Order: sequence, then C-alpha cells, then structure tokens
Amino acid sequence: MTIGFTDTVGDGVLSIDATGNASWLTVRQAAVAMVDITVGAGCFVHVDAAHSATVLAWEVDAAADPEPLGFAAGDPALAALVRHLRERGETAEIVRGARLTAQWSRFAEVAAVARWTMRPVDRAALLLDRAVAEAGVGHGAAARNLFTFAEDALIDFGRRCVDGEMSSAVIDLVRRAAIVAGSAGFTGEIDSLARELGAAGAIADDRVFAGLAEWNYAVQEAGAVAQSTELGAGTVSLTVGSEMLDIAAVPPRIVAWAGADVPELLIEHDLDTDRIVLTALLSDGVDPDSAEARRLLAYAANKDSGALVATAPTRVAGRSISANLPARGHDIDDLHCGVFDAKVDVESLRGDPAGRCLAEVDRYTVEAWNWQRAALAAWNAVPDNASAEVWAAARVVFDDCLIDARKAARIALRKLADGVADTAPIELLLRTRSEAVTAFLDELAMVPAAQARPLLSELVPPEPDDE
Repeated sequence: MTIGFTDTVGDGVLSIDATGNASWLTVRQAAVAMVDITVGAGCFVHVDAAHSATVLAWEVDAAADPEPLGFAAGDPALAALVRHLRERGETAEIVRGARLTAQWSRFAEVAAVARWTMRPVDRAALLLDRAVAEAGVGHGAAARNLFTFAEDALIDFGRRCVDGEMSSAVIDLVRRAAIVAGSAGFTGEIDSLARELGAAGAIADDRVFAGLAEWNYAVQEAGAVAQSTELGAGTVSLTVGSEMLDIAAVPPRIVAWAGADVPELLIEHDLDTDRIVLTALLSDGVDPDSAEARRLLAYAANKDSGALVATAPTRVAGRSISANLPARGHDIDDLHCGVFDAKVDVESLRGDPAGRCLAEVDRYTVEAWNWQRAALAAWNAVPDNASAEVWAAARVVFDDCLIDARKAARIALRKLADGVADTAPIELLLRTRSEAVTAFLDELAMVPAAQARPLLSELVPPEPDDE
C-alpha cells in the first residue's frame, strides 16, 4: 500500500447467463498478477496482488447464494442486486466496482504473498499469517486447523520476541496471532505468552543494523545452468538452449528462481534421436517427494501458434527435475518449452507470441512487487525507538529495493510495448495491462503509507532447513 493510489476500479459489466451464473468484469488489468480468493460457497473474487482491496472481477455460481459476496464487499445491496437480476433472467448491466472490507483485503493480501512471493519464506510464519487472516473473515474452523499446525512455531516466535530478538513489527504480529489463537481455543502457554508480549522489548539496534545490511533476496542457482545427464554434453548433434518459466503455470517457490531475467530451464535437443530433454533445479528446502514437485509436467509447443507438440511427466533426482519429450521432427528454434502444474488446464498454457509476452511481463511485474514488499518489510523491521543511524540504514535498503522495483516495472512496460498485437482483443489486453503497470510504476516513486503492514512471513527470514 502506497500513498497516491486511487484504488477504485470504476464501472464494469455484471452479467447473468441463461443458467443463473453471475459475473462482473472490468477492462482494467492487474498490474502485478491476479489473486483468486473464495469468499463463500460458489463465490469467487479476483484482485491484483498490488491492491488487495480492489476487485477486478467476481463470479457467483448459479446455485450459490450471493450473500457472501456482499459480506466480503461490505455491501449487502450487491447481493440483493444479483438476486434481482437473476429473477429477470439472462441480462447484462453496467455496475460500479466493489471493494473488499479491511478483513477480506488482508485475507487477499496474505493470499497474494503466499502465491506470488518468489524468495524463500518461513512456512510456519506463513501458516500464522493465514490463520489470523482466516479468523479475521470468520473462518473459525480453518483458523483452528492452521493454528494446530503452527502452535509450536507461535510459541517459539513468542519466546524469541520476549527475549528481545525481534523487531516491534514482529512483536505486534506475534502478539496478535497469540490473541487470535487464544480466542480459537489455544490457551495455556499461548495465553500467558500474549500477556508477556505486551511488555516485550524490541531487538537491539546493532542486531537490526546487521540484519538490514544483509537484507536481500535469497538468490539461487538458476535451473538453466544445470547440465542434463540424459544427453551427452559433447554430442555433435546436440543443440542446447534455455527457457524462462511461466510463473503462473507452476506452484510458488518450487523451481529455483534467480530473478526475472534468468532462465530456469535448460533445453537440450538431440537431432539424432529427435528427443528434447528439459532440466531445472528445485528451490532450496523443497521436498523432492512433495506433491507439488511430483506433479510437475513438461511441454513443448509450436512457437507461432502455441499448439501443443508434446507433454511428458518430470522426474525428480536430488534437487533436479527433468523430462524427456519427443520433438516430433521440429527444430528446437520452432518450439517453446516449459513446465506446468498438473492442476493447470493445458488450454491456459501461454505458448503463442502474445502469451509468451504476457508470461514474461508477469515475471517482471511480480519481481517489481517483490522488491516493493521487501522495501516495506525492511522499513518495518526497524523498532520505533531505533537510533538515527539504524533509520538511515533502513532508508538506504528501502531506496535500493524501490530502485530495483522500478527497474523491473520499466522492463515490463518495454516488453508490453514490443508485444505483437495481431488481433483487437490482444491489442486491448496489452494496452490495458500497460496502463496498469504504468500506474504501478508511479506508485513505486512514493514513500510507504503509514498503514502499510507487512506480514509475519515477510519480516521473519526462513530457517536454513526451511523453504
């Protein structure tokens, strides 16, 4: 959240189809990346990661009650309007866009961080963020389930706060989590911890200073620098290349990420066997036997049309994943290769020129947003009573992060300007996305708003053996 953004989405089209499905959509695009949340049974809302309160689209299934949508938007009249229009049958009307309530906006913000944070995160801290967010929107059972998994971590974080190892911002978030956990039925040690945290002192200046000096992304070795063992590196008929992941097609923080401009995939094409071997590295801390790692698939698509040429399962070996695909007589220069989650619809894979352009834009806008979030986290890592020297150090880190954020956003705009708009819908898509990214770039010139509140998972570095 930054000063200067008018987060009202304007008008959009509310449609009721012949079966009673209701949907609302605006022409405005997400600047960073879309975040999908479920606000009730059959009720779905989509926001931009950068602006978690502003609704860009929503849907209510035909059999679903629209009441949860109105509740999430703090607007009972919206639910009443959906019911009224359903009674009229198939129709479409221009309707003003909705905004999520503070509780639902925070819920969406947590979902955005969980989905689009590219650096490693402390998984226990993220569980606590999610638990507090679930409780905030009235999902008591979901909150209790998450607190069950994160109870020991909450106690550990609390003890570290009491021992003076954490910043004021972390103490506030841990204390809030302890209070919410207590309300959810977790008493005893957590109850006493919440009281102790009210008097806890923040981390000493020298430790904050050391932490700020090291503040940065945990960059990892890119998958494209790996060397496959399936095809001999010295094979005369071997052609070697690299590809960048479509980050929208894979689970977060599974494949190693070293930046928007670094390809993760090594592509080796053996002309003699007409086979392609694709190799990538898993992120540090990822369990090779996890469901996310095991359900990754590889694909090759025609670069001009995006039509699939081949798909194949990946195999995990240590920190590497690899797949062996048939080239089916295609030259490697005519193919686009990638990796996707088995849960992703193959029809949504972006292998054509416009799709690849937007996938590359996503990499840079998400990187810009990650740098923005890192800037806010660094700023909020400083205790209120810190020395002028520590505040000055925080300002340097903050400014450096925003410089990198603006650089990434400008590259995204250049990619959009170079995109091939061969149809009117694609031209509109590129233009509206460019408008959204331009507005986001303007925001990156602003100082953080007082109400900006990073999550616990953004303020606590992961343990060495964590994700």
